[in-house]
Amino acid sequence: MRASKEAADEARAAPTSRHHAPQVVSTERVVVGPTPAAAPATTFWLAYSKLEPSQRHWYEVIREGTPCHLYFDVEFQVANCPGWDGDLMVGTLMNAVQELLMAWFGLSLPMQSIFELDSTTTSKFSRHVVVTLDRVAWLNNMHVGAFVTQVMAYLHESRHEPGFECFFANDKSAFVDLSVYTANRNMRLLLSSKFGREAVFASTIRSLPRGMSEEQLFYSALICNVHPQARPYVR
Repeated sequence: MRASKEAADEARAAPTSRHHAPQVVSTERVVVGPTPAAAPATTFWLAYSKLEPSQRHWYEVIREGTPCHLYFDVEFQVANCPGWDGDLMVGTLMNAVQELLMAWFGLSLPMQSIFELDSTTTSKFSRHVVVTLDRVAWLNNMHVGAFVTQVMAYLHESRHEPGFECFFANDKSAFVDLSVYTANRNMRLLLSSKFGREAVFASTIRSLPRGMSEEQLFYSALICNVHPQARPYVR
């Protein structure tokens, strides 16, 4: 799915205060397909939160060339991966991210900066992980993809050790989807399901800071909702 040029242009031309800067979103519809739009996160939430769960099929568009947070799409088919522990694997992945952020950029990774959105079913483990470091962003999602590729190379060195063998199959990533770092990529929003499906993205217990409202979690998990003074990193 692609964002319309008009929606992307509107977002680029708008003010840059964090929650009021337009985010480009799209929704799945019958026959007509995805419909892109641009709206401030706060305005969008007011309408989005009032929708019935069956009407929420919305995606954030990771606009080409736009600063964004570090994010991951992790998944596996349960039947094909007996004994795989998705929670443990996400923890292992985040440990590797923490080590490389510190080694390459001198950045720490507080637990409260990690937001896990889960839509796991009995047949498929599925989770989006968004890392929102304070006043830190990546220059664009192409640079995020380059960093994630290096994270996987780092994990690949340990692939024969216990706990790491599940990350790869035939030396290729079998857990982290490396195809989600293309221009104008659509990433499903918190509380949304795919059209025709019932599994919605909800926060995991371990990634929900105490006292955080559902609205605050929504803003925090937006990949392009970066601080206007965030320092852009490249890799």
